[in-house]
Amino acid sequence: MEWYVCKWLNNKLDFSKKLSRKNLILSLGAGVFCFILQLLTMFSVFVNAKPDVFTETLKTGLAVPLILSLTLIGPTLEELLFQAGIQKGIFKRLNPWIAIILTAIIFAGAHNVTLNWSFLNRFLSGVAFGYVYQKTDDIKMAILSHSISNLLPLIICCMQAWS
Repeated sequence: MEWYVCKWLNNKLDFSKKLSRKNLILSLGAGVFCFILQLLTMFSVFVNAKPDVFTETLKTGLAVPLILSLTLIGPTLEELLFQAGIQKGIFKRLNPWIAIILTAIIFAGAHNVTLNWSFLNRFLSGVAFGYVYQKTDDIKMAILSHSISNLLPLIICCMQAWS
């Protein structure tokens, strides 16, 4: 669906664009930044949290689909929708920073329905992913940032689940 939204909005995605060291560093940095935001959110909000659903799921036969969904499928579909479809599609005529912020609000709202620390985390992550896409003009870099942002906490959950 996201691919068709991008096509309908006449957003030409170039997946053959060469990777540059500068873009990779920016993308990796944004992914690590979002991971740090997640850690800060976990430590400040979830001090008395219940057992983690993800950690428990990793102990089941659903581990592989969960890992693929969180690190490949989800980030790809979400970045195609939010950054390519909305930020550079629907909001393409706006100032880039306004487009990034509006898209980040929608991104955070799609992940959370209440205004709390988790919403702020998702909003700032959305800003980071949007900035990466705006700066590099390469959707692969936004997908990479998002994937890293999801992968790092997943590694921690895997270590907890399999230890």
